[in-house]
Amino acid sequence: MKIMGVKDIRIVDFNAKYFGYPPHLLMENAGRSVTEKVLESYEFNEACLVCGTGNNGGDGFVAARHLRREGKDVCVILLGSENQIKSKAALLNWLRLTHPYPMVDVFEAESPEKLKELRDTILNSEIVIDAILGIGIKGDPKPLYAEGISLINSSKGKVVSIDIPSGLDADTGVPHKPSVKADLTISLHALKPGLLKAKEYTGELTVASIGLPQNFEQLIGPGDVFFNYPKRERWSHKGDFGYLHVIGGSEEFSGAPFLVGMAALRTGVDLVIVSAPSSISSIIRSYSPNLVVRELEGRYLTELHLEELLLTSLKCDATVIGPGLGLQEETKKLV
Repeated sequence: MKIMGVKDIRIVDFNAKYFGYPPHLLMENAGRSVTEKVLESYEFNEACLVCGTGNNGGDGFVAARHLRREGKDVCVILLGSENQIKSKAALLNWLRLTHPYPMVDVFEAESPEKLKELRDTILNSEIVIDAILGIGIKGDPKPLYAEGISLINSSKGKVVSIDIPSGLDADTGVPHKPSVKADLTISLHALKPGLLKAKEYTGELTVASIGLPQNFEQLIGPGDVFFNYPKRERWSHKGDFGYLHVIGGSEEFSGAPFLVGMAALRTGVDLVIVSAPSSISSIIRSYSPNLVVRELEGRYLTELHLEELLLTSLKCDATVIGPGLGLQEETKKLV
């Protein structure tokens, strides 16, 4: 079985939409797989799903729909209200469950007091499915979620957690107060490291597919940049993240140094100086005001420009040379 930490799972989720797997599809696959695992593991007639307002709750909404289609008596308790559901995918599956009429018994518990009115529903259910919190928990659960977790732990029936027992740290296995103590934990896509360190809370462990190809996490996508790109300090200023000198361009190729410079700015460089022949410098300036363009006399760069280029490079943290320089013999000597 694969083991993936929280950061790696977030990267997979982020990348998936760029490879044709939008969030609502992954949620549908997850909920259906959870249903299959629950039906394989237990014989029962009724189930109660206690759901949060995030994507873990969305997985629970899908599972509730599929359990009902399998002929089970199902109730869903949302810890919050419809307008608090956080993601489009989760809201979509909530609406599928509740509109045009409720497919299952649905309750919105917007406070611990309201939830206590549903106490017997949770305590007496044959199967209680925990879909409150997923891998993103930070700190102890808020009071409403804490009350839900406590009621789940007091249930007479079997407790099944989707992805991870609510309240448990997915990386370290450290339980926040309170955390669900499950009989079965159905981890999505891969096991999380914390699950292997908290047997008391996870119960039996199994992994359910969310429909991604095997070894999908080996693909590189935007998520690898997004989650590894260092965040800037609030009080950072120009100069903290480097100056870049781009030496390039010729009469035939004005776009190449521009593209390199803009790519550098997009990835976080503070200042980009483009040194280019005068024949194209005005063209590069017209592309974007974000680039500082140094105009060097001529149709292309030669050894005559060497001293000025070196002086500019000494003021910068890095130099790129080559984009669009062309194949003139004088330029080759410069390089």
